[in-house]
Amino acid sequence: MGHARQRILLVDDDPGIMVAVKQALSAHGYQMTTATDGIAALDSFEREPPELILLDLVMPVCNGLEVCRRIREYSSTPIIILSVKGSEADIVSVLDLGADDYLVKPFRLAELLARVRAVLRRGSNILATRVVCGDLEIDTEKHRVLVAGRPIVLTPIEYALLRCDRLREGCGTSFARQTGA
Repeated sequence: MGHARQRILLVDDDPGIMVAVKQALSAHGYQMTTATDGIAALDSFEREPPELILLDLVMPVCNGLEVCRRIREYSSTPIIILSVKGSEADIVSVLDLGADDYLVKPFRLAELLARVRAVLRRGSNILATRVVCGDLEIDTEKHRVLVAGRPIVLTPIEYALLRCDRLREGCGTSFARQTGA
């Protein structure tokens, strides 16, 4: 079905949800990774950032709100919340925190699949987070810069500059770091 390159991180502590969602999305060609708590989700996200996160709110160790907040500190990876919490206040607060969509459990798998396709379609217009230009490799998603394979340490402001569209489009232009006067 053409989605084999799109990785989805599914984070939920309910085994029934995990099996059903993983099976449905795998059957539609998505590469699935799973985590059963917030800490495992953050670890998985750091190791191999997915194109989309499906995130439960109520989990042990580190809840979904905290996971969403932490990921939004440095990433715009789309997040769809899957939760039993269905009040307007719950939904609005999580969307305001940075989630891209919200589905209340129980949900229909066909609706989840449609929302996944919609969110990934919107995300496909985002600039690449990894740019390679000669010996220079910039991965803004992982906050990593390599020159000839060696890591370069940058300040937060320097990382912010790397996210600027014009700077990344100007591959081949030289910029020098200036140190204090």
